[in-house]
Amino acid sequence: MLMMNSAKKAGIAELGYLKWLLKKNPFSSISSEALSEITPLHVDTEVDKDLARIVRSTIERGTKGLLFVVGEFGSGKTHRLRLISELVERIPCYYIKVDVESLGGLVRRIYEKIEEEGLLSKIEAILKLREERIIHDNYEDLAEDIANILSQKGYFILMLDEIENLVQRSSRKELERLGSFLHRLYDRIERGIIVIACVPKAFNILNLYIRDIPYNRVVVKRISNEEAELILSKRLQLCREGAARRISLDSLYPFKRETVHKMNEIAGGNPRRLLKYARMLLASSVASVLEGNAIGPEFLLKEFSPTKGSSHVKNDYNGVFKTIRNKFGERSFSIIEASKVINLPISETKELLEKLVEENKLMRDGFRYKVC
Repeated sequence: MLMMNSAKKAGIAELGYLKWLLKKNPFSSISSEALSEITPLHVDTEVDKDLARIVRSTIERGTKGLLFVVGEFGSGKTHRLRLISELVERIPCYYIKVDVESLGGLVRRIYEKIEEEGLLSKIEAILKLREERIIHDNYEDLAEDIANILSQKGYFILMLDEIENLVQRSSRKELERLGSFLHRLYDRIERGIIVIACVPKAFNILNLYIRDIPYNRVVVKRISNEEAELILSKRLQLCREGAARRISLDSLYPFKRETVHKMNEIAGGNPRRLLKYARMLLASSVASVLEGNAIGPEFLLKEFSPTKGSSHVKNDYNGVFKTIRNKFGERSFSIIEASKVINLPISETKELLEKLVEENKLMRDGFRYKVC
């Protein structure tokens, strides 16, 4: 009965979007991981031109390279990695989400991906990683082994996403091990690209341990108002009802252009936050905005004032806090543990935890968190 009621409510909510000729809320999936395809929603920026130039020239030369994609949380780093995978169709790309806190965990993730792609049997992978101690004692040998396996099919791209989860929680000794691992991996690669995505702080730390490796760096910057318009209009267009696509509508409808600009200002030019505001504003407007009317900036300021804050956001934070408090009580916990409990990607979990720290509901305990 509960499931039927939930489904009924979801159906009613989706019907509400029809007054704007939308099949559903176009912004329901914020993270890149939740999207089946990136290319139809992508908006080119100067960053993408630099990224394309570096990747294309390295591949055309048939050489190896190390590329850093650096940007704040929610700036579009994972989006760029997925875009690379879609655009270089004939080159195998191995994407690793670094949701671990040790070098051993990273090595395991890489071997798991290798096995998943059929480059290594399950038995071979188990034998290579039968003990955590073996990883710590032989990480340079394992780096060489990984390079050899990945090179079996010629040119390849290895992507290490959100490496800050490891870097910002590692001791100096562990960072030295990670630096040595990356050095050996890069040295043994003949034809391929290692792409590492991380926040600026993690790049600055890791850079101290890999100075001998030549690399390129692309910094993902804040989006302009024009780019914000394109990002939202592409999602809106994909969710238009079939007949609506043939009607002459403003591409941003039901948002007014100044509404989008104000959202982008409040979001600080951060794409993830922009999409989150768009999702919440559209959802909250279903019942309160009259049939077919556009959503103006005055409604945005009323509902999501930077000083007042959004009730929707507050409810999210309160719900997460209650779940965490009930699960962990007084003991400390990691971001990874929290992400499993609240069933969110690590990147989104981190944002929520940091907000709860700002509200003095959580406190940092080294690289972990505790309920205040």
